[in-house]
Amino acid sequence: GFLFFFVVFFVLGFVVSLWFVFLGLLIPLKGWPIFRDLALKHANDPRYAFLHLGQQPQAGLPIAFHPVQATHDRPRAMQETLEALQVDVALIWPLCQETFSFTAYEAAASGAAILTGPDSGNVAAFVEATGLGQVLADEASLQALLETGQALQLAQHIRKPKLADIALSNMTMDLG
Repeated sequence: GFLFFFVVFFVLGFVVSLWFVFLGLLIPLKGWPIFRDLALKHANDPRYAFLHLGQQPQAGLPIAFHPVQATHDRPRAMQETLEALQVDVALIWPLCQETFSFTAYEAAASGAAILTGPDSGNVAAFVEATGLGQVLADEASLQALLETGQALQLAQHIRKPKLADIALSNMTMDLG
């Protein structure tokens, strides 16, 4: 599993121009169907490859999977994995207005550009304030970005983003 993923990733990495990633749980509220449909539509387009980082893969899709789980001992697991894989674009397209999206900060800190929609709440506000991606008008605009090839301008080797760190604190508590 793990070794196969890296062989596929590095072989494809020499062919694919742009890696798109979905972070976390495969739930509609977080935009999984939008990412899945994007991957299905562009499955045969050699310019793009799609990757899911999380705990549970969904079989039968043209989406590579890499297991990632943040733990007490590895709270930066997602950011470290994003940096190691040099992912170009994170699709963070929640279907509700997020008050806070840790995955957006992890993606931005790792150098990935963020693509989101205008109704994503503070994800859109973060992207607009920092310039670390694009807030697109709607799903049709997202599709057009890939179809026209304009998405290729988001590649890390073109943008040359600076990596950052996220300062973690103990300001959360366990409910349980």
